[in-house]
Amino acid sequence: MKKIIFACSLFFWILGLTAQNEEIIYVRVETFPTHQGCEDKEVTDLESCFDQQIQRLVAENFEFPQSALEEGVEGTIRLSMIIEKDGTISEARISQGIQEDYQDDPARQAAARELELNALKVLEKVEVLKPAMMKGKAVRMKYSFPLHASLKK
Repeated sequence: MKKIIFACSLFFWILGLTAQNEEIIYVRVETFPTHQGCEDKEVTDLESCFDQQIQRLVAENFEFPQSALEEGVEGTIRLSMIIEKDGTISEARISQGIQEDYQDDPARQAAARELELNALKVLEKVEVLKPAMMKGKAVRMKYSFPLHASLKK
């Protein structure tokens, strides 16, 4: 009877570990995700290419809202997202915004919120062709980066 209880306990413990491993979100990976434009890069160059493509995407798609221009609102917004095992993007969010920088002025705070929302819209344009890899298997990966919203050109 003790052997059966031990075997059942061991089985559920291993099952629990397996379930936990499915939900791991990596920050550092062996092979970085492949973004459109990085298909021909060596594995060692994927991270810098991915970063460059994200910066290009931001430059091409970020729209500075009129309210932020009028109110003189600017700042660095830190964005994050999860790149899923199938390459889709989930949990796109602002990990550090700028609204609190303008909390004493409701009009500027509203403009800061609009600026943050426009920054989030950029993440909708991210296209990952191949997900991050660890030990030859696709894994979930958290990626974050700063978006510098500046009034100066």
